[in-house]
Amino acid sequence: MISSHQSTPIRRRFVRCVREPATKRSGRAAVSALYELNWDESGEYVKDPAKFRGFFAGDGNRTYIPNQFFDHVVPTESLAVVKVVGAVIRFSIAFSNKCQRPTDSISSCRQ
Repeated sequence: MISSHQSTPIRRRFVRCVREPATKRSGRAAVSALYELNWDESGEYVKDPAKFRGFFAGDGNRTYIPNQFFDHVVPTESLAVVKVVGAVIRFSIAFSNKCQRPTDSISSCRQ
């Protein structure tokens, strides 16, 4: 069962579930859930939390962390939600060398 601190980022469209978890059953191993950042590719930078559809996917971020994380998530969400979304950011944006934009990577998160 997913905890409320983990489900809130999904409901608020900060992250999305790529693969649902499955418990261990006879003859089948357990499967960890996979989460990734929810990107909004509409081209519009949304600041209104009620209209938030995901993190802005276009150019314009000064860091590899989406600006909306700092504009919306950090000041308005609980510390637990900020930590969950921050962890997904940390493990879903791969590192890159100097002068190259990082690539997305999918990581698992054990529940």
